[in-house]
Amino acid sequence: MSVNVGTFNGTFFGKGRVAGVGKWVTPLEDGVIIADDVHITFILCPRAEHYLTIGINPPTELTAVEISTAEIDLSWIYEFPNGEDGFKIERQVDAGGFTQIDTRPLGTTTYNDMTVSEGHTYDYRVRAYKGANNSEYSNVRSITIAIAPRKVVRNGYDVTRSGNLVYY
Repeated sequence: MSVNVGTFNGTFFGKGRVAGVGKWVTPLEDGVIIADDVHITFILCPRAEHYLTIGINPPTELTAVEISTAEIDLSWIYEFPNGEDGFKIERQVDAGGFTQIDTRPLGTTTYNDMTVSEGHTYDYRVRAYKGANNSEYSNVRSITIAIAPRKVVRNGYDVTRSGNLVYY
């Protein structure tokens, strides 16, 4: 039996505390008790030796910073790693749907997107993965890269003012 409980990824066969998330797992003859400081859950299992697979911890506190009109830097927090393979970075351009743009190995909590351009809105999200299994997504961060003002020269004079053209 495989049950998704909490934010821990692993297989548990005995009584004890689940690392990182403060959950206690106690197998019984006809099921399993999962408890933390607030909740107690009983899961009925056909046989007590069936195990639980508890979900992969998601990244948190995703931030996105515009470094230039050609670069956005991402960072996130990842607590309680348990042998995950790494992170999948997804991006959406101008609300066109999310696609995976890269992966990062476990232990890496930053990504530099140098494929952005002016005049577009970029939304990002990150999730951890282990094999074919994925965590929930992080929060989504959005950045719009404005079109930078261009220097305009007319008759030898710089006529650029805050992006508005002034003609002489």
